[in-house]
Amino acid sequence: MRFRVLVSFAVGLAALLPPLLQGQDPMQPITGNGQAGVFVTGRIVDRSDGKALGAAQIAFVEPGPDGEIVWEGLSRANGQFEIAGLPPAAYEIRVSILSYSPITYQTDLTLNPTMDFLIELTPSVLQLEPIVVIALRRTRLELSGFYERRERGLGTTLTREEIEARHPSRVSDLFYGIAGTRVLLPRGLGQSRQVLLRGGCVPQLVLDGAPFNMPIAIDEVLSPAELEAIEVYHGSSTSVRYASNTCGTILAWTREASSMEGSPLSVKRLFGAMGVVVGIVLLVH
Repeated sequence: MRFRVLVSFAVGLAALLPPLLQGQDPMQPITGNGQAGVFVTGRIVDRSDGKALGAAQIAFVEPGPDGEIVWEGLSRANGQFEIAGLPPAAYEIRVSILSYSPITYQTDLTLNPTMDFLIELTPSVLQLEPIVVIALRRTRLELSGFYERRERGLGTTLTREEIEARHPSRVSDLFYGIAGTRVLLPRGLGQSRQVLLRGGCVPQLVLDGAPFNMPIAIDEVLSPAELEAIEVYHGSSTSVRYASNTCGTILAWTREASSMEGSPLSVKRLFGAMGVVVGIVLLVH
């Protein structure tokens, strides 16, 4: 009989020893409220492809704006997490990770002693500040060396903005006020204005790098709406490769097709192009 009592005491002591070593009162429940704690497991995955998400931040929070965090941690590399002995109550589960939209989930842990969650996160689209590219120089003018000549102060130049500021009805109107130039008004019907340089000589007209080999009025070739920039040089300037006339040269640059409404090839432009071809043919023969 004595042996049986000792055995029973030893068995009882063995049952009490683990809680005593852990600093717990073996006579009280884990949560201290008369209820056993809830064993919670879960997994965090990508909603789009089911890929496990490690290092996701997880928090079980008391409901309400000022709710206290009861438990928080990170998911493992396989997306899983475990919580032992979570007090049974209503919670907000908050999950977040970089590049995914955070989620808040309401749950009640008073219904079951164990709970398992599958939490899916949606990838968030990274919003970047818009990049605004402003083209200060137009391609044709840049390639032709227009801006370099303008910065060096060679000749007289007008950009598209300066042309629009003058509100010309004809291209020849732009030459009023340019030093050393004169606009000769037509003397008869069907004639156009003629732009002359110093001494009353007729300059060579170069359109987009193609020289006209015969005198032609600029109003017959271009309209102000088609003009991107203009350059005026007096005499035979060695700094301008297009200048071969001893009187001077007028360089006219047309607008890019994308910056104009309608067809960029007007009747005047077509007539002027024909003049270039005719001039080349005459030189060959």
